[in-house]
Amino acid sequence: MIDIPFPKTGRKRIREYPLDHKNIPLVLKVFGGLCVLMGLSVVVFSSLHLSFFTELIRLWLHPENSKTTIIIYAIMLVCLAFLVITPTLLGIRLLMNRRRHAALLVNSLIGIVIVTALCDVMLFG
Repeated sequence: MIDIPFPKTGRKRIREYPLDHKNIPLVLKVFGGLCVLMGLSVVVFSSLHLSFFTELIRLWLHPENSKTTIIIYAIMLVCLAFLVITPTLLGIRLLMNRRRHAALLVNSLIGIVIVTALCDVMLFG
C-alpha cells in the first residue's frame, strides 16, 4: 500500500493498488499487438456477417422460415461486436502498460469466443 498526501489537508490516503512502473516484457508487447490485429481482423468478418444478417431479415418475412435462426444469428452478431472491442481494448491496455484488469478481459474474451463458436456450430453445422 502507498501513502499519498491529500493536497490541502496533509492527511494521507491509502491507495490499494500500487502503480505499475515496471517495464512491460516483450512477450506482452507482442501479445498486445496481436490482440489489436485480431480485433481489426474481426471487423472484416463482422461486416460480412452483417450483410448475411440483412438477408436473413428478408427471409424472416416468409412464414415457413424459423425464427430461431434469426435469434441465434443476432446473438452471434452481438458476440462478434464484443470480439471487436475486447481484444482491441486488451491490446491497447497491454501496450500502454496498464495491466490491472487484463485477466478480467482475457476471461471475458474466452467466454465470448466459446459462445460465438457454439452459435457458429448451431447455424452452419
